[in-house]
This record gives sequence, C-alpha cells and structure tokens, in this order.
Amino acid sequence: PQVKTALDMKDAWIGGNSLKLSYHIAGSQTEDASFRCLWVPIQSLSLSPGNQYIATLVFKTPPESASVQLDVGLSMKTLSPVSQDIQITSLDSEHVALIGGWTTLSINVCIPAGNTVCSVACGIVLGVFTEDPTQSIDFDLHLGSLAVYTTSPTNTRLTPRPKILW
Repeated sequence: PQVKTALDMKDAWIGGNSLKLSYHIAGSQTEDASFRCLWVPIQSLSLSPGNQYIATLVFKTPPESASVQLDVGLSMKTLSPVSQDIQITSLDSEHVALIGGWTTLSINVCIPAGNTVCSVACGIVLGVFTEDPTQSIDFDLHLGSLAVYTTSPTNTRLTPRPKILW
C-alpha cells in the first residue's frame, strides 16, 4: 500500500490541525486479499519498566462505505534489538465517539519490572475489509492527537490535608 501524509487545516482537532494519511491499496487476485492488516508507526518513545502508561489516539475515519470497512487499533512494538515484553490491555472505554466524527481510542501499556528501559514505536493497526479485493482502495484517515502518559501508582493514597492559611 502507498501512504501519503499531509497536514490538513480544513479538518482540525480542537481548532488546530490534523495529520491526514492518504492510503492507496492496489487490487489483488489472491485468496486472502479481502482483509488486509497494516501497521503504521506514528511516534517512537522510551518506556520505563514497572510503570503503567496510557496511550490515547484521537482519529477520524472516512464515512462508512458499503465497499470498504475500516477497523482502527492502537498498539506498540518494541524497537530494542533485545526482545522485551510489552503488556497491552484495552481500557473499558476503548472507542469513544466525539463530536465532529472524531473518535478516541485508549490502551494501557506496561513494560514488566526487571527489564531495561524499552524503546517502542507507538502506532495504529489498520484492518481493511473489502467485498471486492480486485478493486483498488483509496481512503483518508485523519490523526488529531497521540498522547502517552504515566498513570499514578495504585498503592499511593493522597489524602487531602486541610490547612488554615489565615
């Protein structure tokens, strides 16, 4: 598949802009061509072992089409030469519809304790299903934002301590 990127000022997330990924997938005669899975890395980062992270993606897919169905997922792959485990779990509110046709997708990520700092690529896994795989497919996917942040440890309890200032 061919992927072109461009900033899109017309279809913006939170008044800014979005990254438009334009896909062109050539038709194929193979038996399993009706479903194709694509990995598109977006950002590389380093994760510390033992910490919990939440990765959130805001995106917009093209309008539903009878000929093409898209399934967008968020994932991470290790970039380290030494294989390290990445534990990925989806959150309860995995796909949340937002205004303007935007959708947010969140996952929970953890590098098990005992490993070293892990370099990872955070990106989208795109499942493309078409009824007629012999026809080429063209569509755009807009990316509004991608954020990865640590969660607070579950064993920490913050108790407010009231103070009289004057």
